[in-house]
Amino acid sequence: MKSMSLLVALFAAVGWSAHAGVAEITIGITPNCPYGNAAGCWSGAREALAHLDDVQDVEIQPDLYNCTIHLHLKNESLPDPQKWRRHFLAAVGGAYDFRGVEVTLDDAILEKANGNLVVRVSGIPAPISLVPLSGKLQWNFRKHHTRGLEDEERTAYETLLAQNREGTSAPLTVRVTGPLQMSNQGWQLELREFIITGGPLPH
Repeated sequence: MKSMSLLVALFAAVGWSAHAGVAEITIGITPNCPYGNAAGCWSGAREALAHLDDVQDVEIQPDLYNCTIHLHLKNESLPDPQKWRRHFLAAVGGAYDFRGVEVTLDDAILEKANGNLVVRVSGIPAPISLVPLSGKLQWNFRKHHTRGLEDEERTAYETLLAQNREGTSAPLTVRVTGPLQMSNQGWQLELREFIITGGPLPH
């Protein structure tokens, strides 16, 4: 965990702070067109994504290596991934598969609720639960399955939980990234990676 501690110290030392809130939204899309995963297969997906609730624009170039694409929202909000999936698939038929949504949240306030980690983010009224990562959004098109978890991704939740125990009463602020889920209890983020951006440094 030495590398993680160095990252924390570096960002704290330079006073790094991004715009608080939803920094990035990544969508996992698998094209089923006869040309494979070529860039030309993505135009229909971009058009369908652009018509989803609260979407402002969709980036032109997809990440072909991971079969993902970034988009930007009109407001500081989080989507309902299941609702997006239904609306997207209704628009594209069988031309694409919608694998899910990954988000990055900046300057999130880390808290505990019943022993579990949650974050509070500017512009989002309800806390977002953090849970261990069950699988990545990033996709290996050639092998037809998700890309494997790296060690730091597999242990990200437990590592952050341990870092939080080491702190003082002052809250940590973090940048967190991972797949977003919506349940009856609210939003859940499967923690894939994090950076501590403020608060007490880990030992």
